[in-house]
Amino acid sequence: MTVRVLASGLDALYLSGTTELRSSLVSLLDARRENAAVQGNVHVPLGLGPDGLTVGWGPWDRYRFRLEHPNALIGLTQSRNLPPIRIQPRAEFLHAVGPQGVIEWCDEFAVTVIASPVAWQVSRVDLFADTQGWDVTATDRRRFAARANSRRTYEERDDLTGFQWGAGKSVLARIYDKTVEIQKDGKDWWPSIWGNLYDPTKRVVRTEFQVKRDALREFGLHTPEQVLAARPVLWKYLTENWLSLREFSDDSNLSRRAVDADWLAIQNAQLDSEGIGQDLVRSGSQAGDIRRIIPALVGYATRFGALTGAVTLDDLLDALHDMLVDDERTRGISVEERLHLKAQGLGWAAP
Repeated sequence: MTVRVLASGLDALYLSGTTELRSSLVSLLDARRENAAVQGNVHVPLGLGPDGLTVGWGPWDRYRFRLEHPNALIGLTQSRNLPPIRIQPRAEFLHAVGPQGVIEWCDEFAVTVIASPVAWQVSRVDLFADTQGWDVTATDRRRFAARANSRRTYEERDDLTGFQWGAGKSVLARIYDKTVEIQKDGKDWWPSIWGNLYDPTKRVVRTEFQVKRDALREFGLHTPEQVLAARPVLWKYLTENWLSLREFSDDSNLSRRAVDADWLAIQNAQLDSEGIGQDLVRSGSQAGDIRRIIPALVGYATRFGALTGAVTLDDLLDALHDMLVDDERTRGISVEERLHLKAQGLGWAAP
């Protein structure tokens, strides 16, 4: 089977920004943070910026203020040791609107929340290529020529699921079975990205590079625009100089061996995948989440029914109804309110 590149592009684009946080914004964040703690460590609406933006009671990593939105995780701080703002867009959002859409959203956040100019820099970018027709095996690990000294091999029930090279603040490379990850994480929108070339009976192998701040700076890349323009150059370096698969040979020097034909297809990936639209991503995410929770939901519901003496489906539904009504009285919050809160958390309802 000929190696087919189903999709290639960016799977992460993390930004940090230099700016001044207004004292009025910091006071508002402090008030919202305290309110979230008083209410039981929940997230409360910020009241600024895009709909669905909330403030949590605790920090994010070393950032005092943790803001969450269905599109991104955001950290704000007044510390002089950190960039004042850090934005980590969610993968679903990136693949829905594309890299340029992410940058535009971050700019809008800066205007509506920070209300001061923000000089954006890229702190990490992940480049990927998804392929079918290339089944990596455990024996292939000795054919990879890599700049990194460390290598990890991942297996599940004696089946190879992936490799990893590198660590630290520079470059990390991963090759793994993307279809296994989708089954676990419920990201059922990926087939919409792969399109008509995708064969659902075959596994998809992902080749991915995490390029962090230190490595980007070595290339002279700082701003999001610079990084996006340099995608072909970065991919060429990563798949030719940093990591490559070589043909079988008696030559113990990997660098002298010819590049494997399957790897040539990966080297030629165009990195041109753009957003597929939020509707497709949302429907795929919804289908994946439902697929993952159905077995547990059915298991708990039928066990509850057996404990309450239900014999038929109607008996079970009546028992569930009565239990939910009793729970409303105990908690002091209606099922409708809880449904709305869950929808907010998913980004499907306004605060």
